[in-house]
Amino acid sequence: MSLLIWNDSYSVENDLIDSQHKILFEIFNTLHDKCCRSEVDSFYDSILQLQSYTRYHFRAEEQYMAQINYKKIIMHKLEHRYFENRVDELTQKKNERSVDLLRLLITFLSNWLLQHVVGEDRKIPPPPGSRQVRPSDSGPPRETPQLSP
Repeated sequence: MSLLIWNDSYSVENDLIDSQHKILFEIFNTLHDKCCRSEVDSFYDSILQLQSYTRYHFRAEEQYMAQINYKKIIMHKLEHRYFENRVDELTQKKNERSVDLLRLLITFLSNWLLQHVVGEDRKIPPPPGSRQVRPSDSGPPRETPQLSP
């Protein structure tokens, strides 16, 4: 069951960034489904996927902000690093493998993701006349990395 369903009201008027946000929503919804089914072991594989794709997306977004000389780029980057650090911090507790930890992570992710996309990413000006995305621009393949023993 999807918790975050993409709709056009979340659009930042940049097809590349929107397509990446949609992928983040998909990954999040996979995490949510696994949490609902208490699939603790496979949940952490999906967390690694989220961490990897989020870092890819943040760097792409930051590169775009630098290209357009976005005045609030430093604050935006700080928000990205906060997210990365918080997810890293929560996932380092993976040895606990508790459903409560999964719920805490899901709550953090859903709140932050929506607030950031709707509240902060919308402040980034879209490219002039650009609403075209090539399918290959959505990012790297979304393979699930394996946990290290």
